[in-house]
Amino acid sequence: MGVSTLASPAGRAATFAPAELAPGLFLVRTRVPVAIRIVNLYLLRSRDGWILFDCGADSETTFKSVTSALSSIGIGLRDLRMIIVTHCHADHVGMAQTLRQLSGAELVVHKPTVSWVQRLYGPYAERRENVEKLARSHGLPPAEIDDLHEFNRRHSGWGHVGPYDRVVSDADEVEAGEFKFRVIATPGHAPDHMCLHAEEQKWLFAGDHLLRNITPNVGFNDPLLVDPLGDFEASLHRTSELATTWVLAGHGTPFRDAGERSAAVIRHHEHRAEKVRSIVRNQALTAYQVTQALFGQRRLSHDQRHLAFTETLAHLVYLRRRDVVNESERDGLVAFRAA
Repeated sequence: MGVSTLASPAGRAATFAPAELAPGLFLVRTRVPVAIRIVNLYLLRSRDGWILFDCGADSETTFKSVTSALSSIGIGLRDLRMIIVTHCHADHVGMAQTLRQLSGAELVVHKPTVSWVQRLYGPYAERRENVEKLARSHGLPPAEIDDLHEFNRRHSGWGHVGPYDRVVSDADEVEAGEFKFRVIATPGHAPDHMCLHAEEQKWLFAGDHLLRNITPNVGFNDPLLVDPLGDFEASLHRTSELATTWVLAGHGTPFRDAGERSAAVIRHHEHRAEKVRSIVRNQALTAYQVTQALFGQRRLSHDQRHLAFTETLAHLVYLRRRDVVNESERDGLVAFRAA
């Protein structure tokens, strides 16, 4: 049936053979036009038809990857009965509307995803001014702001707004054939993120909430956000309590233990927060200056610099809201200093 092992694929092939993780449960790797390059989708056979978890970006390469994966296990788009999206980022939701239209499958999203997709994939001009004001106030230089606008414009073209067939909330149960999935709201990496827990099988469809070898970016990248790192920490505590036999991650290799990985990521961010606090112990600095102190010696791409800046700002906001650092403003610039 064209099923591969879990070994990392070699070369630059546009499509990879699906890997069968359990009877009827397939990992589908697909290339996407973003920095991380490859996103994991999952196909699950139920007695009522096939379920697809996440969709990839809205690109020809992604579409070929998905249809090739379906073909290799002997099915087509019309065999899909349900599509579940974990969060609003383009590499997970981008192809959703195309696949919904071609398959007739029911599209299931988390309630906050509806408004965030509208915000992210509507006209960028509608939020450009607020994004620039946020970036400028935290010290991002004009050239970096131009790169940020280009980053946002590029990503806004890889997703589409609604319609959706079912909107779910935290603790809801999604039934598909013999499977039941519990919705777990896990904001942090994205404000609308959810995981799906198949409690009987002990499978966690984790999206980007838990990744095996890297930590997902948690950035303060939109004026509507309040405390994304605090949200992420609370979400990690929730998933640390789950019993799992598979954590079906959105990137990298699926793994076994959600509790162990959740605890490790909590420790990582505790250490990073302490490092950020130490940088502003004796002087008031902007978020951009703190980013330079943390990452300045690394050779980062434009996209990586943007992610580093927004994640550093998320740590500073997290510390300010817990009275570990103080915030001051002068001449339109916000600075942080240890309390």
